[in-house]
Formats: sequence, C-alpha cells, structure tokens
Amino acid sequence: MDLLARREHSSHELATKLARRFDSELIHDAVSSLQEDGLQCDYRFAEAFVRSRVQKGHGPLKIRNDLSQRRVDSSYFDRIVIELSVNWFDQIVQVLEKKYGTTHFDDQSEQQKAARFLASRGFSGHDIFEILS
Repeated sequence: MDLLARREHSSHELATKLARRFDSELIHDAVSSLQEDGLQCDYRFAEAFVRSRVQKGHGPLKIRNDLSQRRVDSSYFDRIVIELSVNWFDQIVQVLEKKYGTTHFDDQSEQQKAARFLASRGFSGHDIFEILS
C-alpha cells in the first residue's frame, strides 16, 4: 500500500519491488487482491504514465517501448492516446520550439541534429521528415 500511495505502479513493477522482501506466492496473492479491490490497475497506471510522458515531450515509439518494458498491455496505449487526443505533429512542433526556438532550419547539419534529437525522443522517422521538410 505504501508503494501505491506515492504513485501508480504496474502490476509487474509492484511485484518486482515486493520480490526484494517477500515470497513470490505471497506477492501474486497480494497483487491480485489489490487488483480486485481496485487499488492497483494497469490501465490507470498506463494512463498516468502516457499523460506524464506526453507532457515531457516524448514520442509514441518511446512511450510504447517504456510501457512494454513495464509489461503493460500494448492495447492500452492506443486507447489512451485516443482518449487524450494526442496530436503527434503538434507534439513535435512543441518539442522543437522548446529546444531550438524554431521548426525551420536553414543549415542541413542543424536539421539533422534536430532530427536525431526527435528520434531519440521517440518520434517516428516519417513524422520527423514531414515536419522538417
């Protein structure tokens, strides 16, 4: 309960943290009980996680990968993005303007640098090309 009081956790994260101190059978029972009581929900975790990452300027590829590493159902991502009405093109523009102050680059090396930055943030190559050309 102490872990969930601080922030949402995926069931996998919760089990991993509890494995340091408890037996795996107890952990499975405890996590199942928390899910039945509505105190732990992977969808709720994914929603908070996606919202947080979008606000930080991360792209869909990185967010999806991070959720996958936390063993959250990938279908949650698609539903949450629709619910939040995330426009990835607007997101790229905001990230570029925050980092570089512009979305137009005269120098090709600066444009390539911006493209690498956006790719590291998890935006698709197609979207990056569309914005920068």
